[in-house]
Amino acid sequence: MPNSTPKATPIRPLPAGPPVPVLAALLLALLPLLAATGLPAQDRVALERDGFPMAFQNGPRVVTFDRQPSRILALGLGASELLVELGLGDLVVGRTLEWPGAEPLPRYAQALSRIPEVDQGGLLLAETQDGGPDFVFGAFGPSTPEPAFLKTYRTLAGDKDQFFGEVKDLARLFKVEAQAMAFLDEQERRLAALSSRLAQADRVGVLVIWDFNGGSLATAGGPDFATDLLRLAGARNVFADLGPAPRPGAGEAAARDPSYVLLVDDGRGPLSAKLGALRGDPVLSGLGALEQDRLLVLDGAYLLPGPRLAETAELLARLFHPSLAD
Repeated sequence: MPNSTPKATPIRPLPAGPPVPVLAALLLALLPLLAATGLPAQDRVALERDGFPMAFQNGPRVVTFDRQPSRILALGLGASELLVELGLGDLVVGRTLEWPGAEPLPRYAQALSRIPEVDQGGLLLAETQDGGPDFVFGAFGPSTPEPAFLKTYRTLAGDKDQFFGEVKDLARLFKVEAQAMAFLDEQERRLAALSSRLAQADRVGVLVIWDFNGGSLATAGGPDFATDLLRLAGARNVFADLGPAPRPGAGEAAARDPSYVLLVDDGRGPLSAKLGALRGDPVLSGLGALEQDRLLVLDGAYLLPGPRLAETAELLARLFHPSLAD
């Protein structure tokens, strides 16, 4: 079997170990500076005129805002990029929970380079400090602490429509409806054009692998944003029927007989180790997709909710359907 691995996007050099987190003391030193950014205080009459209090359904809970936040802590690269896309970059006072080695898209890099990165402990510190963030937005991880005294909005989208709904919520909260509609209209236009080109395409089966150890796979199920991205790209997730975050065994993956294997590079451990485990497994190494050299590697940032939506669907479509996608 050939050893080459087609890459869906250039593989970035992975760090030898996890990045050194920003110390809590550094965040403390930054707080006076961060407090200087944001919106001026408004009185109650002005707030009511602007539509406050304002309530949003965020998963199973309702989040109510008495006023517009002015200092945002962004969780994850997708959240950071989206805030910049909507023209809210100047309100973002910190970024956290970004994967080791994760690189923003060039169009967002300059704006994000001006925003300090903080470690996860910054979430707990921020809620006790005057002048720290007053709003947390993004993808909370399983071990991410929930700030008790800060407003939070979790990105929970399991498909394109839910993501668009979250963008509209953010736009209404920050009064950036025009920027949001321009972004969403462009996404819809690109996805509609792609759908038209893929109308006659066979939906190839894809096995998504986030991680593999102990004989089980960390993969995408359904509903899941990655599963919907595959749909938009003219493919189907072979484990879409298993529910969120399934961990099937290697034998079950082989039984699904995927046409492609999509290995996710999320920066958590060497990519070479994932490749070695996959090719060294007696069951998975016999997958037809691997024998036919249909193993693809994709930066994990492309599979999470964020402004890369249409770009990711187009990228995957070119790989799965090269004669139809362009």
